[in-house]
Amino acid sequence: MKKSTIILITGGKGLLGSAISRNLIKKKYTKVLSPSSKKLNLLDFKQCDNYFKKNKPEVIYHCANVVYGITGNYNNGFKVLNNNLLLNTNILLLANKYKIKNFIFIGSSSVYPEKISSSKYSEKYFLQDEPHKSEYEYGLSKRIMYHQLKSLKSKNFKFKFLIMNNLYGIHDNFKFKSSHVIPALIHKFYLAKLSSSTVKILGSLNNKRCFMNSEDAAEAIYRLLKNKNEVINIQGNNEVSIYDLVVTLSEIFKYKKFSFVKSKYKPIARRRLNLSILKKTGFKEKYTLKDGLVNTVNWFLKNYKILRK
Repeated sequence: MKKSTIILITGGKGLLGSAISRNLIKKKYTKVLSPSSKKLNLLDFKQCDNYFKKNKPEVIYHCANVVYGITGNYNNGFKVLNNNLLLNTNILLLANKYKIKNFIFIGSSSVYPEKISSSKYSEKYFLQDEPHKSEYEYGLSKRIMYHQLKSLKSKNFKFKFLIMNNLYGIHDNFKFKSSHVIPALIHKFYLAKLSSSTVKILGSLNNKRCFMNSEDAAEAIYRLLKNKNEVINIQGNNEVSIYDLVVTLSEIFKYKKFSFVKSKYKPIARRRLNLSILKKTGFKEKYTLKDGLVNTVNWFLKNYKILRK
């Protein structure tokens, strides 16, 4: 991309969208658009059409989505599927209408099948079977977006379908009912310490995740723009148990009153993606999990009054 390319980032005020925006501006791109959902509500086609007409984007990073977290996914299946299909369809209708040549779609590891061996979390298997039941509708909406992108592909329309796994960082969503594990735990530790109560953690302490800071994710995405592959996995390279994550946050908050409680909602126990394509770029993470968590917690404390909670 030229430094003067008009780049639109949907979901530009969120966790990954804001990180991509900062990354591109740091690299001297001069026309980076990252509107809030009030200015670019992808569920409102007419408003979005007017935005495109006025701003004339040339490249799109599509980070916007509707998420509810594991509990919310179970309780809001129709909303998850319907709203994500609607906003994805609207952005593609606009991309087609305004002749966008490059489209970078931020997908999710929820596209991977529930019944799959750990050795098969490589890109060629992501459509093999049904998505995991804990995020079925969300994963399905991402898969459908892939087929939409494939149907639009031509010599004048190129796309990347990036499969992201377990991101965290500043500008995250810290709402208990719709956030992911790290922002939810940060908020829980904060409130528990204020009230001298116990942090109650739902789920299994033995589940494992590969977390990646959003700043690292933005750099990984940038490095993959010239890669010839259309579908690419992105995640942190180091795996950690939920128990070890909780212990690390306990140390950061200097608060040790926590306990695990059983939940009727069963997330996937482990999902470690194959990163062979990403590794070929020479990409290395800047943040260790501890450093990234410290940075996120400090931002959370500083911005508590205005962040999403």
